[in-house]
Amino acid sequence: MNKTQEKIKRERQKLTNQIIENLEKEGSIWKKGWNSELLTPYNPTNGTNYKGYNRIKLMMAAEDSKSTDPRWMTYKQAQEKGWQVKKGSKGVSCEYWKFEKEVKEKDSEGNEIIKKEKLKIPFGNSFTLFNGTDIDGIPELSKRENVESSELRFINDTLIKSSECEINEMATDRAFYRPSEDKIYLPLRDSFEKPQEFTATLIHEMAHSTGHESRLNRKKGKSFGDELYAKEELRAELSSVFTQNNLNLKLDATIDNHSAYIKSWIQVLKNDPNEISRAAADAEKISDRLIVNYRETEKEKIQELIEKPLKIDPFRGLVVRHHYSEAKSELGIEDNTILRGRKAYEYLEKVVDLDKKKYLQNNNQNSKTTFYKTKFTFKLGEYEKDNNEAVRYDLGIGEFGGHTKVSSALKFRFNEHLEALNNQKEYWCSKHDISEKEFGRELQNMEKDIEKMVKNLESKELKNEKQKQPKTIGKIIYPHKCKSRERSRDLER
Repeated sequence: MNKTQEKIKRERQKLTNQIIENLEKEGSIWKKGWNSELLTPYNPTNGTNYKGYNRIKLMMAAEDSKSTDPRWMTYKQAQEKGWQVKKGSKGVSCEYWKFEKEVKEKDSEGNEIIKKEKLKIPFGNSFTLFNGTDIDGIPELSKRENVESSELRFINDTLIKSSECEINEMATDRAFYRPSEDKIYLPLRDSFEKPQEFTATLIHEMAHSTGHESRLNRKKGKSFGDELYAKEELRAELSSVFTQNNLNLKLDATIDNHSAYIKSWIQVLKNDPNEISRAAADAEKISDRLIVNYRETEKEKIQELIEKPLKIDPFRGLVVRHHYSEAKSELGIEDNTILRGRKAYEYLEKVVDLDKKKYLQNNNQNSKTTFYKTKFTFKLGEYEKDNNEAVRYDLGIGEFGGHTKVSSALKFRFNEHLEALNNQKEYWCSKHDISEKEFGRELQNMEKDIEKMVKNLESKELKNEKQKQPKTIGKIIYPHKCKSRERSRDLER
């Protein structure tokens, strides 16, 4: 073994020890609060993206030095750009492997040609890279923007459509890829605490599916805890992180920090310091395959959107301001929150449903004194209930819940308000110093506004019914419909 190979061996052992230490302390390869920009180390002088083993090494070096710069280059490359590596800066040793050599040959006509020939023994070399924070004169780093959570549905649907095997969402608490069926099973996306947890889990299981014999053909373990199983999980987790980063998503590690997982990973790495290099290389292949399929499907979906007019939110123009409610937890909303469009309508639906639920509870208890004091402002088109004279909606009285649609519930409630005003017209005329005739005209105008608003909302509800589509792609399977109970060959998270 020459000096270069000895250095590569030492560096691999050093990185492996560092990863094992992280696993023992953090319960994960990735530390909490990981900066997602560091997941794509690249060379700004030639556009090279560092892959596999070098990628992991540079990522962890940047994290350990508290750097926020993903740019790396050699001393010479910095000089050629007119930049200068700071005195005392510590570089990171990376490795380069040559698997082919160029051989000159002559073709049938005697012309010299160059062919590539596979080396019997790959040639390894090392080189040192310096981080952008250690270089004077380098331009300021342009920060990348992470994908907003509102875009996740498009990403999730595109990933599912791009999958090379069937994906099913089902009412269960676990996610797994079943090799015997070549199918992925996932919990319903609404059961995840955060939208991106579903995305990370989806990518993790799609990574497993690439190991099928018709794709990348990886060996798989037969049961949890064996060495091949641990290796496959390591590859799926690494590729999930790489793929999330390539999609500009914030990092969300998917492996549960279960002691059995951690122990199996630690044992695999202790047995062979070269395993992290092989795992990283495989993870890059997995991620590249997933991204290529994703991009192709993304183009198709974007073309569909171009050719087909986008559906407009039928509830646009609807604005609700929730002032306060004693049913804060049931409605799931903070005081003084403004809601628009579909979200505003969904809020009003909750109000109607809660009134019905509370009303039924009160009747069962032979009591009608329990209700939730609630106050909100409603605006649609020209109509606005502005609460200059505060109106309290007592949820539990049954005024809203006696109706099947939001439009009819609001019409009833607002007309009740007009009737209450009319019953107290002497008080209001005195307070505002107006005649009963003027007061009557005001009530008539309000009544016309309410009628106009209700018709507007009814038409929006009708448009919404026509636009309704299934919320998920793939099948939704409920437990009693699951035929197979096979568990031993599942690749679970």
